[in-house]
Amino acid sequence: MAIKAWIYRQKLNAPVILVTHQVNITGLTDVFSGSGELVIVRRSEDGGLATLGTIETDCAPIDI
Repeated sequence: MAIKAWIYRQKLNAPVILVTHQVNITGLTDVFSGSGELVIVRRSEDGGLATLGTIETDCAPIDI
């Protein structure tokens, strides 16, 4: 998975925010997130990912 290699190359000195789809989040974290849900993850120095928690949002669809 290319995103894992990209995450591994990021510096650990500042937070990184990624916005993506549920299928990608589940592939990286094994968390099945809801629509608009935030998944908080920490990367270790060896590249491993640990899910710290989730935050549900009140994300209603926008009517355009």
